Amino acid sequence: MIPLPKPQKYAARLASIEKISSKVYRERFELLEPKEIIFFPGQTVMLMVAPGVNRSMSLAGVPDEKNSITLIHDVAPMGPYSKWALSSKVGDPMSFMGPLGMFVLDKESPRSIVLVATGTGIAPYYAMAKNYLSAGGRSEVTMYWGLRHEEDLFWQKEFAELASQYPNFHPVITLSQPTESWQGKQGHVQDHILSQQNLSGADYYLCGNRAMVDDVRTRLKAASVPETQIKSELFY
Repeated sequence: MIPLPKPQKYAARLASIEKISSKVYRERFELLEPKEIIFFPGQTVMLMVAPGVNRSMSLAGVPDEKNSITLIHDVAPMGPYSKWALSSKVGDPMSFMGPLGMFVLDKESPRSIVLVATGTGIAPYYAMAKNYLSAGGRSEVTMYWGLRHEEDLFWQKEFAELASQYPNFHPVITLSQPTESWQGKQGHVQDHILSQQNLSGADYYLCGNRAMVDDVRTRLKAASVPETQIKSELFY
């Protein structure tokens, strides 16, 4: 694997903030010093929200965006960063450390790729999938995304365009509490993963709440999937 870039401290400013679903916001930060960042999709940054208050966030942008970083987050828990974002204005300063973490695709693996997320755990997956597919990746990439309600959805157009452009990309969205008009899959995301054929023939990337990550890991190991083929990034 290519060595991961060395983390460092960045000074940035809020360039834009946008509400993209009922509870999720997207922020873009322009880099001031240093002015460029190199990262692999799946890595994180540690925001320095206030003295002694740090918040780890997955990078939601693609690596080509070297002069800025993009983040998405659910404000419902109303933690320190959510409060900061909701009261922020364009131009407000933010410092962070990054890039951090080793939650990156093993592009040398011959196995298929299974991306699993709940809620805003989806943050790194658009960049991970696009980066892999646009570079000519040939393995099948199946993405399972679990949410509660239709109003929680975002990035549907982006994932649909990826699926249209790359036949080996398969997004699967499931809602646990949909309305009667919902035509897609229902239930918890982990229930659909186990319906796959040849579970041990894939590498699994799990990003989201601890209950989902622990449950999927337990089920995969019970199905004889080696621990080395399961990577995870916890959100809470």
